[in-house]
Amino acid sequence: MATVVFLPPQDRAASRRPGAAAELLHGLKLWRHRWALRRMLRDDLLPQPDSVLQDAGWRRAAALVEAAKPFWRG
Repeated sequence: MATVVFLPPQDRAASRRPGAAAELLHGLKLWRHRWALRRMLRDDLLPQPDSVLQDAGWRRAAALVEAAKPFWRG
């Protein structure tokens, strides 16, 4: 007796864009990088005096603005 296997229909959009998975992975990595940077700003740099922020290349106002952004904003 033969076994019948039903396969789901292929997503034609995905087959036309072979780099779509790579683009998605790149976007996720970028979001994680932004989240880690902003977390580091909030947790490690913002409590420090202004001289430490300046040594790291940040002004307090710019660090506050950057730390307040959600990770999905550039």
